[in-house]
Amino acid sequence: MTIETLHGKLNTPLFMPDATYGAIKSLDFTDLDNIGINAIVTNTLHLYLNPTDTYIKQLGGVHNFFGWQKPILTDSGGFQVYSLINRSGKSLGNSIDENGAHFIDPANGNKHYLTPEKSIQIQINLGSDILTVLDDPLDLTADYERVKKSVERTTNWARKCKDEFLRLNNLTSEQFDNTNGTTRPLIFGVVQGGKFEDLRTQSAQELIEIGFDGYNFGGLHYTEKGNVMKNIFKLTADLIPDDKPKYAMGVGTPSDIKLALEYGWNMFDTVLPTRMARHGALYTKQGEIKLTNKQYEFDTNPIDKDCTCLTCQNYSRAYVRHLLRIKEQTGLRLASIHNLHFFNQLFL
Repeated sequence: MTIETLHGKLNTPLFMPDATYGAIKSLDFTDLDNIGINAIVTNTLHLYLNPTDTYIKQLGGVHNFFGWQKPILTDSGGFQVYSLINRSGKSLGNSIDENGAHFIDPANGNKHYLTPEKSIQIQINLGSDILTVLDDPLDLTADYERVKKSVERTTNWARKCKDEFLRLNNLTSEQFDNTNGTTRPLIFGVVQGGKFEDLRTQSAQELIEIGFDGYNFGGLHYTEKGNVMKNIFKLTADLIPDDKPKYAMGVGTPSDIKLALEYGWNMFDTVLPTRMARHGALYTKQGEIKLTNKQYEFDTNPIDKDCTCLTCQNYSRAYVRHLLRIKEQTGLRLASIHNLHFFNQLFL
């Protein structure tokens, strides 16, 4: 499948690194170009709080601000607000209602109210190629009635997001249906429903009725014990029309990605490649290795003998291990380049 965007075509299956705060840790965007990365994901809420979406708009949008002229997908900010509500506690003033989410910026104590309309306004200000509707995510401990409420709220918010998207882009519903990403941004819906098949089905059907350019897997894809919910994961992919992008948000490990590809998911993002690199965990075709272990102290081989990345073509395990152990930034860069290259190769 080819996805048309305002900043170029994307061929699926597709891997997108997470530039959470506007950057990939320890790398710059020329590194991503050299690896062959064609799109990135950035975090709506973090950029809204700092340096603010209006500031970025004044500087020409995220593409000019980042110096990255390929497609950028923005999330809605919903998961980050959910995390604030559940981790910081409602006693601090973080809460959710039918029209949006109240939260306090932990950096300065400022109060904010994120509504579906506000989320779309922020993403339009950022200049995103692919926007995401605001949804109501939950963890797997939520009971059936709470998840049912989440689905109802997610559908309601998705409709408000679509209406605001049409308004800001001066589009009618008919014009939306007859255009693509070459003339306007794209907007994706998020399928919720937790671990309940009937609620996943309800969520997908209601979002498809509203009509979006693509659809995301919302919530966690694994059980409380860390196992993939194969039935839910496959069901959700099957519910999404095959002519629409199917985005498995936050998935995940190489094994999870391979399973998701079998089920029909074709867009992915994860922080794992750079996060694991910072801890000395490197991916190879033979499996994951912990490069900081002593067994690699005198190992003059590349991280993966079959890898064509910059790191493997020029540096040994022993050298990268040394840099990581002394916490030299170059070590983080070389390890991250390798892991991102490894993940990108999963889709070629």
